[in-house]
Amino acid sequence: MKKIHFYSITLLLFMCSSLADAQSFWKERSLNKISIQWSKPILPEGFDVFNTATSRTTISGNFSVGQKVGIAIEVPTAFARIDNDFLFGNVSSEGEFILGNVYLGTEIGNLSNGFFGELGVHLPTNSTGDDFFDGDAAGIGLLSDYAQIQSFTQDVFWIDAKLNYIQSGNGFSFRGRGGLDLGILTENDDFFEQDDSELLLDLGFQAGYDNEKVTVLGGFQTQGILSESDLEFDERFNTLLGLTVSATLNKFRPGLNVKVPVSGPANPSIDAVFGVHLSYLL
Repeated sequence: MKKIHFYSITLLLFMCSSLADAQSFWKERSLNKISIQWSKPILPEGFDVFNTATSRTTISGNFSVGQKVGIAIEVPTAFARIDNDFLFGNVSSEGEFILGNVYLGTEIGNLSNGFFGELGVHLPTNSTGDDFFDGDAAGIGLLSDYAQIQSFTQDVFWIDAKLNYIQSGNGFSFRGRGGLDLGILTENDDFFEQDDSELLLDLGFQAGYDNEKVTVLGGFQTQGILSESDLEFDERFNTLLGLTVSATLNKFRPGLNVKVPVSGPANPSIDAVFGVHLSYLL
């Protein structure tokens, strides 16, 4: 799979077991809305070489077409600016801002209660340059949602297929999700040995309190790469715990989420990811 130069943080090497997801499992879920989500990875001591503004921002929209069909779009971006590099000492870069891979998808079924499916594609629109020192912003984008890294892979066309089950009532809600992601390389790279495609598995579960005013959900997510034969089990799967909280204020729905890796290659490489989100209900 296409790698991204990320000279300032060697911890990104765990992405050799790249993992993926369709829409983020931890985004605020409401039908007919426009949303913005800001996420920042909390890196281990000694690796936090970036300034405060370094982060990932995703603008998305979800729209229902009839009672059982929905359309989804996500536009991910990332910004990275180095203030103190452990290889080169004190530096002050102008920063790098990039567009990630745009997601277009559809949801079909009982979108609020029951089973529904997701089918979508991530277009290879990543704007990272080809220079060796490019790629810091893409690396931050990956680390900010390492369960949705296909948003910032380079020259890979992703096809995502998921099955969801949601049950909500009497203030209690739970959601299960599982599916596969197929990544197809669109451009050869002479520097890295390349496979033509990668097949990934994604599983997740959330449960908690949910009513018209407040939502509090916790759960886990695990993803693994199925198409590599030379990886041990603990190298194939990343598992994380997550918590998301949202509140409804008229047509606005603000909230926050926290994700913490508990096992797999990502576990020693990142402490946590903190995010805030705001949705406008249409």
